[in-house]
Amino acid sequence: MSEKIEEIYSILLTRPGFVDRVFEDVRDPKPQKQGQEMVGECPFCHKRKLYYNTTRPVWNCYVCGEGGDWLKYLVKLGYTFPAALGWLAGEAGVELDGFNREAYERRQRRASLLEDAQQHFIETLWSPAGAEVLAYLRGRGYSDADIRGMQLGAYTSQEDLRAHLARLGYSEQEMDGSGLLKWPWAEWHKVTLLWTDAAGQPIGLQGRAIVPEEQLPSRIKGAKYWNTAGMQKDQGLPGLSAARGAKRVIVVEGGLAALYLSSRGWPAVATGGTSLSDKQVRALEWAGVKEVVLAFDNDPEGQGDRATVKALRSLHKSSLRAYVATWSDYKGPDDLVLGAGPEAFQAALDNPLTWSQWLPWHICQQHDIHTAVGLERALEELSGILVNIQDGLDRKLFREALLEATGLAEEDLLYRMEQARQRAAQEAQRRATEATLAAAGERLREGNLRGAEEALEGGLLQIRASRGVEEPEPYLATDWQQELATLTAGRRIGWESLEPTVRIPAGALMYIVGRPGQGKTTTLLNMLVKQLQLYPTDRFYFFSYEESRARLMIKLTMILAGVTLQAESNFEAYLYYLREPGNLLRLKPGQREHIQEALATLDEWTRTGRLVMVDKPYPAEDLAAVIGLVGSRREAGAVFVDYVQKIPVREAAAAAYLDIKHRSQLLLEQAVAHDLAVIAGAQANRASETRSNKDLLLSDIREGGDLEQDANTILGIRAPELEAAEAGGQQSKQAHAELTLQVMKNRGGGGVGRKFELDWHRPTLRLVDKPAARSPRGW
Repeated sequence: MSEKIEEIYSILLTRPGFVDRVFEDVRDPKPQKQGQEMVGECPFCHKRKLYYNTTRPVWNCYVCGEGGDWLKYLVKLGYTFPAALGWLAGEAGVELDGFNREAYERRQRRASLLEDAQQHFIETLWSPAGAEVLAYLRGRGYSDADIRGMQLGAYTSQEDLRAHLARLGYSEQEMDGSGLLKWPWAEWHKVTLLWTDAAGQPIGLQGRAIVPEEQLPSRIKGAKYWNTAGMQKDQGLPGLSAARGAKRVIVVEGGLAALYLSSRGWPAVATGGTSLSDKQVRALEWAGVKEVVLAFDNDPEGQGDRATVKALRSLHKSSLRAYVATWSDYKGPDDLVLGAGPEAFQAALDNPLTWSQWLPWHICQQHDIHTAVGLERALEELSGILVNIQDGLDRKLFREALLEATGLAEEDLLYRMEQARQRAAQEAQRRATEATLAAAGERLREGNLRGAEEALEGGLLQIRASRGVEEPEPYLATDWQQELATLTAGRRIGWESLEPTVRIPAGALMYIVGRPGQGKTTTLLNMLVKQLQLYPTDRFYFFSYEESRARLMIKLTMILAGVTLQAESNFEAYLYYLREPGNLLRLKPGQREHIQEALATLDEWTRTGRLVMVDKPYPAEDLAAVIGLVGSRREAGAVFVDYVQKIPVREAAAAAYLDIKHRSQLLLEQAVAHDLAVIAGAQANRASETRSNKDLLLSDIREGGDLEQDANTILGIRAPELEAAEAGGQQSKQAHAELTLQVMKNRGGGGVGRKFELDWHRPTLRLVDKPAARSPRGW
């Protein structure tokens, strides 16, 4: 229950004007401010000697001797204890579920004893008896103003303390229970400071030895600090009262460091060790803190770094944003101020690293990343952290720091991170599925069908949520400036007749639409070749769901070579001559050179990674992931997909058009995310065959999942001569055919409805501008 009181007081102390509401009965006629206290007329003895603190829930009258916390004050005014407690809890918004008044009063009594003891020690420090301790503190570099501001004391005599506490009415049992009258107090640990909870109430008293650790007796060897009996350091947070209300608070290890920084005007608190407990984190949240700067000791053993890692783990579960202050040459932050001046420490505070920037460097330093094994181990540890970062900005900063610390190329790191994310998502899905089935099974065994249904419904939500969905990363102005340099108005399409009107849009989706047998694949392959020729430093990817990559490479050879080996079966002729290298020697010299030149070009494109042909039938979801990976490469130019209706999906929808819509949306998402041109084939229905006007309309692809809504640009293709021959039940044997490209959609551009005619040399699959000579070499 004591934690509830802490929470109530800590919350209410952050409320402007609430302290004055508690003490509204204090008159004089108006209380006057003296430091952190207000002084006015006591409502009990009517003397002007009642002081109440503005940063802690305490008060004291130096005439009638009354004092305590807010609860005691309200009860003294005449409120019942439950009414006073209920009012404070209600104002703080804290629910109470029972209260042990006796335990609370025992704790308050102990807190009073500790505070009275420390007040005695403070007075001793500035008396002749405290000369040795005062000299020690001055020797550390503290000024007298610092020491007074830190409220440090000197414990020099157990007998004097016992007599002082007895005069204040404390029993022998209370004094003995505090542990302050036991060895080694007063003999070795003579510098004293209060250890306070979230509300600024004492929970213990800490002493510090004033001699080097090696001079301490063997029984307490290494015990630089000594605490009162039962004190739990991780349940308190010295310095919080002075820091309360600050947006950003400095977190240090030692109490002396925290009090010293506080005396110099920096809001600082002490953890008392190399960790930050959940209770301490909650205390910071109750106090209204939003950000913490970890400034743990910079020791050669790395304990400060380990403390920082521990603290970050605790803060990760909180609402507090964490930063890490770094410096060199000095151990603690107080040493830095004393040795290099307050400006040096302020500089460290003004330029802290976010936890997501600091942690990658720290982990990389723990491994020898210059070796393959060390790098792999560091990346394994870092990947596990990165995939669990929910905040988009933290994830971005973490990745950037990791790139800098390891020197890896971004695409290599993204690939590793994506693999780790997928593994983590699969494991999370497995656990969520097992938990859901177990819960539903338990309800079934109990005969609770409704409960089993609810368990399944709730579990499905958790399973879906565990798929690795991440909060989007922020898009900073600096990111925008960097990307402006890489943005283009669109890629050239390659045919001069289309250039003024149509460009291939970057960061968007372009569809090449046609009916079966009208040249969709041919158009895509010709566009691929032109992109490779126009953009010699870019990479291009062709995903085929229609034909094998081996057959497509033959078609690319035909387009590049422009040689007709056999008019009616040119593909089969190429297959024969390419299957055995020696067969090429049997060709005519002109034919052989052109084909060998085409083969050399393809060899260069594929060997350098500029052309990647893929015929693996990736499901739509996996295809999107692969496009995301290749799209993250800076040199990625465009991705071709032949064609959208052929892409399989993992879970088929009830209606086919929904599957097509799903595929299209996945392609669009990757195009936008990576500023990538995605060019996909799409099959139109046969509705136009029954119309007098055979031109394609957007409605001809609407049953294909509303593809036109996703597309930036849509080109419809028709071969009228082939259509006419097919309508007459014949098959055209003409070497040349006219291929019409119709602008069906051109977002942000013009020319919608315009038609462009290309010459289609069918034996070599070449598409050239119509004015060009009808020569197979007219590329």
